[in-house]
Formats: sequence, C-alpha cells, structure tokens
Amino acid sequence: MRKKPRQERSREMVEALGEATAETIAERGLADTTTNHIAARAGVSVGSLYQYFDGKNALVDALMERQQADLTRAIGAQFGAMLDADLRSVTHAALTAVFDLFEQNRGLYLELARGWYHARTMRTVNTLEHFLNETFRIYLLRHHQTLKFDNLPVALYVAFNSAVFTGIRYLSDPPPHLRREDLIEQLTEMVAGYLLAAGSSPVAKARTRARRKPT
Repeated sequence: MRKKPRQERSREMVEALGEATAETIAERGLADTTTNHIAARAGVSVGSLYQYFDGKNALVDALMERQQADLTRAIGAQFGAMLDADLRSVTHAALTAVFDLFEQNRGLYLELARGWYHARTMRTVNTLEHFLNETFRIYLLRHHQTLKFDNLPVALYVAFNSAVFTGIRYLSDPPPHLRREDLIEQLTEMVAGYLLAAGSSPVAKARTRARRKPT
C-alpha cells in the first residue's frame, strides 16, 4: 500500500477499494479485472486508486491477506472448540469449514484459488501450513499419550499438502460426478488415517514395519 490511511475518509476509501476489488473479481474473474474496473465499481477515479495502491496486484495481495486471516480464523475455531475430540472429527470439521469459506464470498475465494500456482497464493499456503502446524501441536498436548510421532514435521507436511492440492483442484474445477460431501469424507480418511498411523504407538509401528519386510 502506497499511502497509509490515517483519516476516516482515507480509511473509508481503502475499504471501498478493497470491497470493489472483491466484487469485481468475483463477477469478472481475476484475469479480466483491471484497475479501471475497480475504480469504477468503487466510484472513484483511477488516480485516487493509485494514491493508495500500486495497482491491481497490490489490491489482490490485500485480498489474499484477508483470505488468509479468514482461513486461519475458521480452522482455529474448529480446533479450539474440539481439542478433546478424536482426530477424524476435528479433521472433518476443519475441512468442512474451509470448503464452506471458499464457497462463500460470492465466489471470490474460489476465483483466487484458481490461481493456486501463483507466488502470492503459495505465500498464503505457506502461512496457513505454519498456522496448522502450530495448532496441531496444541492439539497433540491433549493427546500426547495416544499420538507419538517419530517425525512430526514430515507427517504434517505430507498430510497438509496432499489435502491442499486435492482441495484446490476440486474447488477450481469440480467434477460433475464428485459430491463435495464425498470428497470431504475421503479427505478426512486420508488425512486423519495417515496421521493416526504416523502417530501410532512404537509397538504398532514395529508391527507395521515387520509386515512390510519381504519374506
């Protein structure tokens, strides 16, 4: 942001530009949105827009920050309310909250997700991954007697990125034969099942390794 809004009028201008950006992208798509479209939607001149933002990318970055805050808040609320619940229930609730959030906001977050390979999207994904890692560690404090990981960072990396790739792929272009509820159920089984296996007792892990050895 070029100019920090200090007066009430300036703050209202920045807020109006942010809302206009969200509405325009949701309506026209990210690629077809320009600063002229955003300024017109906000009812201001393009010159006024550039007083506060360097251009379209800066406005989109501000939206990504809002998306990131909404995602962490939604996931944090689920984990905070379900610290004593089993891992499958928490995973299912968190995934449902994320899907709900992406399907709200007039399709804005869905449109932003379609550019998942973009650097700004990866910044959001990396921040979200860090947040989830810290949140899961808090959850583990309640379940340390039943969940013991040999390498927790690797387990969380695999689980998180597998779910993100599948979720974004689905949200970007949902197959007509695949229901959202079915996908969430399968993602829950994949993520929770993998983490439960990775965090199982040493005896159970030894038995699993023994079964994998060639005879």
